[in-house]
Amino acid sequence: MTLGDKIKRVRLSKGLTLDDMAQKLGYSNRSAIYKIENGYGITLEKLKKIAEALDVPFEELIYDDIDYLDAKDVIKEAEKVNLIDDILYAVYGIHKETYYDFAIIAPSWYPEKVFNDEDNIILLKKASYNSSYEVYSDNLKIAYIQCGSGASNLTDCMLCLTNANINKIYFIGAVGSIDKAIPIASLVTPSKCISYDGVTPFFKKQFEKKMYGNVIIPYNLDEIDKNIELLKSNNIDITKEIVFCTDSILLEYSHMDEIKATGAKLIEMETAAFYSCLRIMKKSGMALLLVSDNSQDKKSLIEKTMDDKNKYNYVRNNIITNSIKMIYCRSR
Repeated sequence: MTLGDKIKRVRLSKGLTLDDMAQKLGYSNRSAIYKIENGYGITLEKLKKIAEALDVPFEELIYDDIDYLDAKDVIKEAEKVNLIDDILYAVYGIHKETYYDFAIIAPSWYPEKVFNDEDNIILLKKASYNSSYEVYSDNLKIAYIQCGSGASNLTDCMLCLTNANINKIYFIGAVGSIDKAIPIASLVTPSKCISYDGVTPFFKKQFEKKMYGNVIIPYNLDEIDKNIELLKSNNIDITKEIVFCTDSILLEYSHMDEIKATGAKLIEMETAAFYSCLRIMKKSGMALLLVSDNSQDKKSLIEKTMDDKNKYNYVRNNIITNSIKMIYCRSR
């Protein structure tokens, strides 16, 4: 069920017509409500007003009533089929009993890109498409996994951590901006992730309209807001933005107008899967994204100016992991 479908279902259960709903929200006609129920223009601020108009808790709208899998059951089945008792160790060389203060999941980025020379980085296991490390930094013991790009790679990586002695997981990675106001080297975190399931919808000339409502909202928004306040109080500039999750970088360019119409300001590949995994794993965490390109400002993903490279590398090398350590220490 999409978010728009859920709004419609609750409206009908309350006996409200489209005109009734339009009046409650201060719209001049029903067309605005029709668009909302078809997934267009839904923002967090608008959702709060809709919840108030429907006289239901905000959480009832953003947290769907789908019967989700339990990550522990997923891992139990995977280990049974593969005849192993610790899938995390089998894949990444990390014993599930070993305590870590937190884990960092990073598609493509080696740990040397985000930690400094004083930190102790130990390779645990290296594979052609993912590697794992144990990092000691500022008296913290950190599990660092460099996984493959894309939602499917991220999902399998995350689920392997289900039974790990790790309660906090942080995602770090690059994100593309489609808003001139969000330049290269900006640090951002998703307010919500607009997700398409799989790459196949991208091959069509137009997306299916109903899919616009497939929205993943971090279940721990209050915690994320506190983390943002903490970082800003320490002069670290970070904003919360709507993210569109793509399964193909090349195909996204052919759907740019449709992507912008969702209200998204950024495009990347993994955060919808990241927050979905956290939910069924019953763990806590946050995604920190670094803007690597801006298609609206003619700032290429492939070719960057030296100035843009320097700004980007500075935030990646000096700000991101320090931000995570600051956030983690606040939550202890």
